[in-house]
Amino acid sequence: MSEDNTNLLMKGAPDKGPAKIIISLIATVVGVSSTAASGLLGASEPDKAAITLLAGLLVGILIFINFKAYILGRTAFKAYLPFELDIACVQEARKHLEKLHADCQDMIPSAWVRANIFRPTRDYQPFGCACMLKIDTQLEVSMSDPEIHNIRFLPGQGHTGKAFMNANISYGAPTVAITREQLANVSPDLAYIISCPLERNSCILGVLNIDFCIQNPDERRITDNSKIEQHKEALMLEVKKIQEKLINRMEKAAVPIAGQLAKGKLEPVWLLSEI
Repeated sequence: MSEDNTNLLMKGAPDKGPAKIIISLIATVVGVSSTAASGLLGASEPDKAAITLLAGLLVGILIFINFKAYILGRTAFKAYLPFELDIACVQEARKHLEKLHADCQDMIPSAWVRANIFRPTRDYQPFGCACMLKIDTQLEVSMSDPEIHNIRFLPGQGHTGKAFMNANISYGAPTVAITREQLANVSPDLAYIISCPLERNSCILGVLNIDFCIQNPDERRITDNSKIEQHKEALMLEVKKIQEKLINRMEKAAVPIAGQLAKGKLEPVWLLSEI
C-alpha cells in the first residue's frame, strides 16, 4: 500500500483562490521550520531545534490570524451603532434632511421625491439578528405609514442594506437584493433609489435614502402596469442624467446628519460580511 506524504495542512486547503495561497504559505513556513529543526536535532543542537520549530509555528499562526477571513470565507467586524438618539440631535438632523429633500425635488420636479433615514434597531435581536434597519419615524419626508412601519432590511439587503454593509453609495431600481415580501411593502410608484451611507469616524451609523417616484395622484391614479412601467423608465432616465449632482448633494447633507447620529448612544455589535 502506497504511503500518502501530502502535507496535512494542504489536504484541507481549497482548490483555488486566496485561501489556497495562504494555506500554502502557512504549510511552507511550517514545513521549512520542521525540516530545519530536524537538521539541528541531528547535529545535536536540541535547544536551537526547539526554538526554530516554535518560531515556524508562531509565524504560521500569525499568518492565519491576519488572513483568517480569506481562509474561512467570511469576516466578522465590530460596528458601533446609535440605537438611541436625543431629541435635539433628531431635530437638527431633520433640518438637513428636509433641506436635502427640497433641493432634490427642485432638481427633478417631474418626480414625487421622498427622503428617509434607516437606522439600526434592536427589535429583532431576541430572534438572532445583530441589528435590523428600519426607517426612523422622526427622520422621513413624504413616506407612507405602511412603508415606515413595515419595511425592514438586514445589513446587505436592498440598496439600503448594501450601502450600510459596503460603506458605498448604492443606487438603482428598488428590486435589487430584496425579498418578494419586502417588495410588496414598497410603493408601486417607486422607480429609483439612491442610498448613501452615513459615516462618522469609520463607523456606518445609518443610511440616507432619496426615493424617486412617479407622480400618480389618487384622483387620477394610473393602474395599468405597462403604463406605470413606462413612466418609471422615463423617470429613471431623467434621474440618471443628473445623478452625479444628486449624489454630490446627498454626500454634503450626509456629513452633518452623520454628525448628529454620532452623538447618540453608540453600542457595539458584531456583524458578518461575506468576502
